[in-house]
Amino acid sequence: TAPGHKGRLVFGELAGQKVAVMQGRMHHYEGYSYEKVGYAVRVLRLLGCETLFITNAAGGVNWKFKAGDLMLITDQIKIFMESPLRGENLPEFGVRFPDSSYLYTPALQDLARQQARKLDMDLKEGVYMYFPGPQYETPAEIRMARLLGADAVGMSTAPEVIVAGHCGMQVMGISLISNMAAGILPQKLSHAEVTEVAAQVHDKFQHLLDLVLTALSYGLMIWAIARTLSRNTYKRYQENRKFLQIFDRLKDREHRYFDCPKCRQMVRVPRGKGKIAITCPRCREKFVKKT
Repeated sequence: TAPGHKGRLVFGELAGQKVAVMQGRMHHYEGYSYEKVGYAVRVLRLLGCETLFITNAAGGVNWKFKAGDLMLITDQIKIFMESPLRGENLPEFGVRFPDSSYLYTPALQDLARQQARKLDMDLKEGVYMYFPGPQYETPAEIRMARLLGADAVGMSTAPEVIVAGHCGMQVMGISLISNMAAGILPQKLSHAEVTEVAAQVHDKFQHLLDLVLTALSYGLMIWAIARTLSRNTYKRYQENRKFLQIFDRLKDREHRYFDCPKCRQMVRVPRGKGKIAITCPRCREKFVKKT
């Protein structure tokens, strides 16, 4: 794994969610095949992971970005070298020719935007472009990336996200703009700059991720609804903004929300300890929940 990566797989609980955390990743430039680069994602899927939060340090291509910004990845470009799905297909994970229209789950993007607003965070958005590395890109390559529609460039993420999409996983990606890409500023690029900026924004990123995972743990994440829809309905689904109102309940830290087992009405009860008897205001059904 790259310098600054511990190369460990850690299991635990974060914001009420059981998580598996990869402290590092395999890069193609280290000599690994793309099959091995995506291997860890398939392992996580077999362990039961359905959602992938993927992060990276990237060079800023968009003139409006600056070092230290966080960019929500809305799409990606990978046109170099072969696909991580090259070779015999593994049908237990996905189809031979998977769709790539929504590699980054639109509902998760909406959730990230919602939580960033609560933090009054200027969360940038853009397209991530993959370069194989390990050398940094040339100024001419950066001009090409900008013409192709890229907002940030990096040496990871895209192969893993392709594999995650093949596995049917929900994906949210965030890039730390650790430096401006070659040719934008009159200075050379270095890995030391990348690690220094990463340390500076650690707390900001952690706070955002905590809020996103908290939303998931409360069952207020609308991708659970989106999963039942075909991918062709995502555009119409995104336009229906009324679903986002449900996230306002995250501001309420004094109550818990439960669905009535009979009529599915959401019932609000005071947060406490132990079990509590609840009466649904709509159908008068009585049930017991742990608060």
